Amino acid sequence: MQIFSPEQLSKLDQLTIDEKQISSHQLMQIAAEKACDALLERLDINQKIYFFCGVGNNAGDGFAMAKILFDQGFKVEVFILKYADKLSRDAQLNYTLLQEVASIQEITAVKNLPEFDENAICIDAIFGVGLNRELPGFVQEIIQHLNQSRLYSLAIDCPSGLYVHQANNEKDIVFKADLTLTFHAPKLSFLLSDFGNYVGEMQILDIGLLQTNTLESSQAYIDLKYIKSILKRRSQFSHKGTYGHAVIVGGQEGMFGSVMLSAQAAMRSGVGKLTVLCPPKAVAMINTVLPEAMTKISRETKTIDFQRLDFSYQALGIGMGIGDSKQALEALKRWLSHEKQPVLLDADALNLLSEHPDLLRLLPVQSILTPHIGELQRLLGKWTNAYDMLDKAKLFSKKYDCILVLKEAYTKIVYHDNIYINSTGNPGMATAGSGDVLAGLMTGMLAQNYTSLQASVLGVFLHGLAGDLYVKKASQNSLIASDLIDNLALSFSFVER
Repeated sequence: MQIFSPEQLSKLDQLTIDEKQISSHQLMQIAAEKACDALLERLDINQKIYFFCGVGNNAGDGFAMAKILFDQGFKVEVFILKYADKLSRDAQLNYTLLQEVASIQEITAVKNLPEFDENAICIDAIFGVGLNRELPGFVQEIIQHLNQSRLYSLAIDCPSGLYVHQANNEKDIVFKADLTLTFHAPKLSFLLSDFGNYVGEMQILDIGLLQTNTLESSQAYIDLKYIKSILKRRSQFSHKGTYGHAVIVGGQEGMFGSVMLSAQAAMRSGVGKLTVLCPPKAVAMINTVLPEAMTKISRETKTIDFQRLDFSYQALGIGMGIGDSKQALEALKRWLSHEKQPVLLDADALNLLSEHPDLLRLLPVQSILTPHIGELQRLLGKWTNAYDMLDKAKLFSKKYDCILVLKEAYTKIVYHDNIYINSTGNPGMATAGSGDVLAGLMTGMLAQNYTSLQASVLGVFLHGLAGDLYVKKASQNSLIASDLIDNLALSFSFVER
């Protein structure tokens, strides 16, 4: 699913109108009906609904929704914030239709607002995706007042005040939604940490816009349809050699659990064979807990070392729990010097790269780096906002021809100028070992002849989906990394349906 800019969304609207031979007002009505359908699943007929509308097309959606809900017997109050004298054409048409059945009160200051019912719903239809300037002063005051109320808050398409394709200023006033009903696809800012919390829960509504290749975007939202298109089906006449041999290199004394988690996830990836190179004390644990894996004993007793392996393999994952000792540094340097195929680097390997940036020139082409935000900052340096972070990540990816997997909410996969944003996962996955599971899973996918980009995209989606499936039957608070491994089988089953 492509993520478009406001200008592209406007073009897509027009392409849809031309192709389907409908009016812009009819398209707006479809959007309003879809939004009402989604809202009705959450509404009680006795709840009062307050609509706050501006003067543009986002207000037109609000007016149309208000009329639909009014006609169905809901208690609706509509307020207009006239920050401009003239309404857009479609907004004016819906304003006129609504005015025939309900009153619309103009609001110019907080003092004009009524006392809200406690269990009411507040719907924001003031500004839409086209905003690129600071809100008018009186609108800011009203939005601040709404944010401080205890009303359940819903934004139509986009929370007012949020720029959807550029960074907001730190002091900007933005409507804080509990739920955002957005049309066609998510907007880029929704998926970034700076202002994404203003979106609340996000629900994407299909309003019938064209699926077209005429508009190109460098940002994509990884959805189930895309994952189904790249996940390979297993052949009836296959064997373990068909699905590759992965090698996990990791562990130091006191950190054996990290390589254990990676190894378990790698085996759950569908890989044919797995070898784990680790310190001697970890071998017995791996042989007991994961008998399906083979082990290779590091000659260093407390950390890893470099060894030329006497067997062929298709993917190497390194870094989980290796520490930052001189021995670990030397081992990492020699592994990178030896490898010709893409390598997955995680955890301590990334910190060693940050401390010794000369190692970056040794990265095999299309290697995968999996930093969390702290590790990413050590690699890239500081950034001013999330958009700046993505720009720096793209430059880094191009310079070293590598794939960056930026682990956070809506994990981002950056390869050159392209960004793939994951749609699965939840806050319960912010727990020790979660990244080790992801690293092992992606190493296993890489061994199965997926490209580095495909392995990254599949890995983050299945990993996040495992977390979501766990939360469906338990709690975010109780989730631990082992739960992700236990639910990977269900993740694959969900995609394969």
